[in-house]
Amino acid sequence: GRVREGRHGALRATRDAEVDQALTWADLDALALRHARTLSLGEQQRVALGRARLLDPSLLLLDEVGANLDGANQRLVQTLIAERRARGASVVVATHEPAPLLALVDLHLHLDGGRLAVVQRDFGSVVPLRRPRAPGRS
Repeated sequence: GRVREGRHGALRATRDAEVDQALTWADLDALALRHARTLSLGEQQRVALGRARLLDPSLLLLDEVGANLDGANQRLVQTLIAERRARGASVVVATHEPAPLLALVDLHLHLDGGRLAVVQRDFGSVVPLRRPRAPGRS
């Protein structure tokens, strides 16, 4: 074949291997040929986690990432977050259940009644965020 075809084939083989690794990591090997709409919510969540691991983004936005997941799969979420952070990615998580993720975060923000506050690690106290004053205003 042509050089381009050979290179494309090698890239495809590499990508296929990466997809297989992501499926294995997310424990989805047995479901690989099923249509995504037939998966349970927890399985769909694991597909999303595997995709995030495969794409290796520099910013990972997770919304209620632990919802519909059992303990083993919540640990999968924790592993994904730890891996992404180790690779230098920023991770933002919105959740109603922050406790399982607290050991992985640099900053814990709490939103209540439209007000954003920083939760201090040392005492668990909540410190409201204040808007900086505009220059020239007292």
